[in-house]
Amino acid sequence: MKKILHNHKIAFATSLFTALPAPGQISIAQISKANITYPWWAKMNDSGQVVYYGGGSQIDLWSNSQTQVVVNEDDPVPGDLPNGHYIFSDHLIGSLAIVPELAINDVGQIAFAADFATHSSTEDGTGNGTWLGQPGAFELVSTLTHGFWGIDSAGFVLGDTPGILLLAPGEKIPVASPGALVPGANNLTFVQISDEPIVTAAGYVGYAASTTSQDTADGIWEYTPAGSTIMLMYAAQQVPQLPTGIVYDASNSQPPTLAAMSASGNVGYSDGLTGSGTTTSNNWAIFADISGSFHALVRFGDPVPNFAPFIFSNHLDAMQINDSGEVALVNDITHPGVNTAPALFRWKQDQISIVAWYGEYAPGFGNGWLLGNFNQMFMNNNGQILFTSDIRSDGGTKSVSLATLWLVGENNQPELILRTGIPTYIDGQWITFQDIDLLALNNNNQALISDPKAGGLYLITLAPEPTLAASLLLLPLYFLKRSRSSAA
Repeated sequence: MKKILHNHKIAFATSLFTALPAPGQISIAQISKANITYPWWAKMNDSGQVVYYGGGSQIDLWSNSQTQVVVNEDDPVPGDLPNGHYIFSDHLIGSLAIVPELAINDVGQIAFAADFATHSSTEDGTGNGTWLGQPGAFELVSTLTHGFWGIDSAGFVLGDTPGILLLAPGEKIPVASPGALVPGANNLTFVQISDEPIVTAAGYVGYAASTTSQDTADGIWEYTPAGSTIMLMYAAQQVPQLPTGIVYDASNSQPPTLAAMSASGNVGYSDGLTGSGTTTSNNWAIFADISGSFHALVRFGDPVPNFAPFIFSNHLDAMQINDSGEVALVNDITHPGVNTAPALFRWKQDQISIVAWYGEYAPGFGNGWLLGNFNQMFMNNNGQILFTSDIRSDGGTKSVSLATLWLVGENNQPELILRTGIPTYIDGQWITFQDIDLLALNNNNQALISDPKAGGLYLITLAPEPTLAASLLLLPLYFLKRSRSSAA
């Protein structure tokens, strides 16, 4: 096995250490002190506007450093409801919390879902609704009980009935539904649509679905803004770029999974494989459709490039794909005698590179601290990757665990941005993070994070190019420049 050598250069931006130039200008603002317990309680668009569940039974909008209330419980319900005047019930995000019932698009339109009820104590007229608009000007989109899955820039909300459709005030565009003919497959009809479709800013919709009575999907489709539907893969089809006789599998153990979509409709997905030459050690893979071109990214059992003797395992934890066709993914790796562990990769122009892996020495923390699991990961159209990881002790010699936030540029070297356990100067006060949840990364290099333990919602701005404007740096964070080489 090759030994991985590390060359660490550490810079602390405090009075106790000499500061070195950071990888980019970093600034941070506190949006709210609210406790964002769940990631779907806060959403951000490319303009840096943030809509979030502010606590105290309300939804708030943060824009241009100003906060305004979007809606309160007990407000009159906007829109035309059949029985007149309704009020919201005790929870805006509660019984339907399995879907993201809060969204904001790039033109500032907000979608939210809520329960409603009459003033009467008899519970007559209770139900669920989805509304679209801006503070003071919301319209009812739907009273479907399943909520919604996101919003595009044209103001269409993706809802499900249990089929899926695009909804706007007074408009309804069917996308897919049980009983409908399957695009690209002769004489087949949909039986069940997956419960996790994706809608992008440009109006593309991706979904997995089954055409038989089995519980899992057997294909993946993409609906385009032009109204057409493309079948990306279907069970028993020959897999492009793989040897003849290897086909997509749709067994319950490894069903097709829609993993990621970019705004412009690039798609990432995984599926099992069966047929000629497949075994239990190579029967799964990850694929991408980029501008209509198929790419096989990773196959179970293939060697990890420049990281022998490790091979790719068959477990995808997270995936992101951008409009340029770059892919970031967290996938397990393994080799005989070693436990399977996750690693972060970047795929670009048919080349895949390992960026970080579970169990390596955490850059900047010295011997004894190792990277743990990758908890959240995002990539934007500029190729920036942000991820969070728990830092764990080596051999149990340290009892303290730390949460950390890392930035990865095109050089594939993680740079530490934020960590728990040390005071951070934000908006005129010192704040010590107890935990870090990464909620979003937009295409203007802004990240949305929260501290689910201590409370608080924050916007971090990452400049695309290095700068020496030290007065604007987030203090007292430290930054690392890491180079890595392999030696036999």
